[in-house]
Amino acid sequence: MDAIALGQLKKNETSRLMKKSILLLSLLFFYITFAQAQTVKYLSSGADLDAEITAGAVGDTYILGPGSYAGNTIITKRVTLIGPGYFNSSGPTGEASILGTISVNTGAENSLITGLSFVNNVHLAASDIIFQRNKITSQYFYFGYNTAGQQPATNGMVVKENYIATTGGLYFYGQPTTNFLFQNNIVQGDMVLSSMNNASTGSFINNVFGAGSIASQGDGFAVPGNASGLGLEFVNNIFAKTLLTNSNNLFASANYVPNVFKYNVLLNTSASFAGITPPTNNSFGNTLSNIFAGFPTNAAGLAFDEQYILSPSSPAKNFGRLSPYTSTDPTTDAGAFGNSSPYLNSGTPIGPSIYQLTIPNVAATNSVVPVTIKAKSNN
Repeated sequence: MDAIALGQLKKNETSRLMKKSILLLSLLFFYITFAQAQTVKYLSSGADLDAEITAGAVGDTYILGPGSYAGNTIITKRVTLIGPGYFNSSGPTGEASILGTISVNTGAENSLITGLSFVNNVHLAASDIIFQRNKITSQYFYFGYNTAGQQPATNGMVVKENYIATTGGLYFYGQPTTNFLFQNNIVQGDMVLSSMNNASTGSFINNVFGAGSIASQGDGFAVPGNASGLGLEFVNNIFAKTLLTNSNNLFASANYVPNVFKYNVLLNTSASFAGITPPTNNSFGNTLSNIFAGFPTNAAGLAFDEQYILSPSSPAKNFGRLSPYTSTDPTTDAGAFGNSSPYLNSGTPIGPSIYQLTIPNVAATNSVVPVTIKAKSNN
C-alpha cells in the first residue's frame, strides 16, 4: 500500500471514529436531558398541548409527532418541546404544526423549544429561553411581550437557527430585554426594534435578514432613536433587501446608527444611507445573485432555506469573523450558514434522531435484556 493510500485510509478511519464519538456524545446528551425530566411524553396529532403542559410538572419533556396541534398555549413552567423539524420532504415524518398562539411567560425560564412549526403568533417573554431550529410563518413574532399585553424584563434569551417568515414582522419589547442572542436565523420579514427599552442589550450574529420575494417585507429595520447608546451589535449578517433609510430605520440619521456594526454584507451602497457613512469593515453594493447559490432565479428543486446557501464566489464567503469578532480572529462566512453553530437545513431538532428501537417482547426475570438502538446525530 503506497503512502497516499495509507494516508487516506487513516483519514477515513479518523473520520469514522470522530462521527461515532459525536453520535455517542449526542446520545449521552439525549439521555441526560431526558433523565433530568420529570416525565417524557410523546404527543400525537390533535393533542391539547396547553392542557398537557398545564397538567404536567416542571421539567417535563414533550415530543410532538407530525400533525397539527390546535388551541392557544401558555407556558409558565420550564419545559422541553421537541418536534420533527420542517422542510424535509424526503424524510419519514412531516411537521408538527402549532396552530394556535403560543406564549412562553414568566416561570418558563430555561425552557427549550426545537423542531416545531408555528403558524400563529409566537410570544417569547421569559428569561433564558432557547428557541432553536423552528419554522415561524405567523403574522408576528414577539420578544419580551406576552399575550396578556405585559412586557416583562427578560435576560439571556437565545433565538438561533430558525426559519422565520412573518407577514407582519418581528417586534422586540421588554422592560428591558438584555443579553439576548439572535443568531444564524433566516428571516423573511421586517425587524422592529424601535419599541425596545433604552437599557436593552443584545447581539445579531450571522443572520440573513429580508430574504424572500415579498417586496414590502424585510426592507424595514427599525431601531430606537438612541441606537448608538444601546448595547446592540450587528456582526456577520447578510441584509438581503435594500434597506429603507427613512423614518427610524438603520442609518436614517446619526441617531439610528448602532454602536457595533461590522462584517455585514449589504445590497445598499454606502452612499445610499442618507448621508450617514457606515463603518468601512462591511461589504456594500452586492446583489442577491452574487451572494446566494439558489436565490432568486435558480431555486428550482431547493427547499426555501436551502436557497440561501452561499455561492462559491459569494462576497460573504470568509468575510465574517469568529467570536470575539475582531479583525485578527479567524474568518467565517457571513450569513446563516457561517459561524461555529450554523443554520441546519430542515430544522432537525437538537439531539439524535432514533430511527430504530428493538426490544424483545419477553425476557426472563433478572436476565440481561438486549436492546438495539439505531440513531443519527443531528448536532
